[in-house]
Amino acid sequence: MRLMIALLLWLDPLPGAAQPRFPVPIDFCSVVDAGLVKRLVPDAKVEHDGIHCVWASPGVGLQVRPVGANGEGSLWTSEELLQTYGTDKDVEPWTRTSARTHEIYRKRHAEDLRPSELTIWSDPAIRVSTADRRSATRTAARAVAGVGDEAFEVGLLAIPSKRLEHAEVVFRVGNVLLEVGYSGIDGRVSANRLRRGAVEVSKRMATALGRMSPPERTATPPPGTFAETPLACATLTPAQIKKLKAGKIQPLGSEPGTCDWGELLKDPRLVVQLWAPQRGPAGDGIAQAKEMVSHWKTDTSVTAGIADEALADRNTVIFRKANLIGRVKATNPARAEQAARWIVAGLS
Repeated sequence: MRLMIALLLWLDPLPGAAQPRFPVPIDFCSVVDAGLVKRLVPDAKVEHDGIHCVWASPGVGLQVRPVGANGEGSLWTSEELLQTYGTDKDVEPWTRTSARTHEIYRKRHAEDLRPSELTIWSDPAIRVSTADRRSATRTAARAVAGVGDEAFEVGLLAIPSKRLEHAEVVFRVGNVLLEVGYSGIDGRVSANRLRRGAVEVSKRMATALGRMSPPERTATPPPGTFAETPLACATLTPAQIKKLKAGKIQPLGSEPGTCDWGELLKDPRLVVQLWAPQRGPAGDGIAQAKEMVSHWKTDTSVTAGIADEALADRNTVIFRKANLIGRVKATNPARAEQAARWIVAGLS
């Protein structure tokens, strides 16, 4: 009980500015490079309301839309839908702080690190109606460097051809969180062009937004400590997961600090949980983490030479690196210890 109370009270979010970096509405559509759009979607029909932008021709489309507090993009994709539903005000970021938007981004990133075996999608703007909706698998999120404050990309692979038909980049600049999607069905646009196009649009938008408002100053954590919990699903490489015989990342879940691998609807073969407590009753973040780890000690736990301190108990390893606490549970003690060692090495 004391451990759970400590977790609830002292796992603070990443510090950030108290005021939004962009407090007044911006016409996102005007920020997009018109020349680049013309190259990506020739002869496009344009539809936008200032925050949600669509350039489309039959089978090919480029879309920019803000991401709301629930991690989802705005809903409408055509003038007809806009007239029916109106603008989705929940996605407008003007009152959100950068710290809050960062947390929304992290949750969306954590969710998209879990690949989807089946995604059904349609887009009337490029003449893919709900009656002709397409089936795809969604790739796991991959970080994109050099775009805004942080960014990742995903893709939709058509079933059964496995051809990339939609590339998507989610990126953040201050309190603005945007989703850029570039689609090309039935081989109209190559996979490489789809990916590069979505990234280039995002990069140019992020650069333009960055010129509009200077970056905020954010608190710097003490050297060697963690300001926030790392994304658990990104702590092990595919090769390491294969060696651990852990299976696939499970599709459900969006908590950044938790990830599980195995077979759907069965007990997971591997579970990784991470916490990064900040200052609390025990002292600074490191002292607080030490206090929390002490409550995991049992009559059957033994010390393990991992990170700053670690405990092993049957198929579970608890480790602490500075103020970061990790809990790893696997199908046997050897795999739990190996996973913990790889995670710590990757965080060093």
